[in-house]
Amino acid sequence: MFVLFPGPKAALKHWTKYLKPGGIIALDMTHTMNLAFRKVAERVASCMRVPIPYYRQWVKSEDSLGELLEGEDLIVLDIVRVDNQRGYGKRYYDVSEADDVFDKNIDEEAARHLRASIKVQCKAKEIFREEWSKAAVDGKVEEVDTVLGISRKDEQ
Repeated sequence: MFVLFPGPKAALKHWTKYLKPGGIIALDMTHTMNLAFRKVAERVASCMRVPIPYYRQWVKSEDSLGELLEGEDLIVLDIVRVDNQRGYGKRYYDVSEADDVFDKNIDEEAARHLRASIKVQCKAKEIFREEWSKAAVDGKVEEVDTVLGISRKDEQ
């Protein structure tokens, strides 16, 4: 649930002050294209200046978590990619499926501010289409599972 913190660096800094030397902290970070609707919905919320309860903009690649950990002087023991955690591994959506993906997922509690009114929801859907298209590679939006990072505090 590390993506639920608007400031992952600040959260990590707070947690690590409670770590004993040699202590281990395990965090999960979503893959850049895990839960594709949510990633795109975050961009929509940002454009519309409405809140959404997750923050993944700092996740640029599978290396993002390791870089964050190392930036806090943690030793990265391993970054373990966990595929198929939900039973689908990878799936692809056609860019033309934007409206279907939006309609299927807009009722998520996390997206409640994107459906505050019919007018807001229509604007959100319009922006979603644009952002969904930007997320596509060769006309497809890829969705994959999670990355898990494990690190420890140096024993100094």
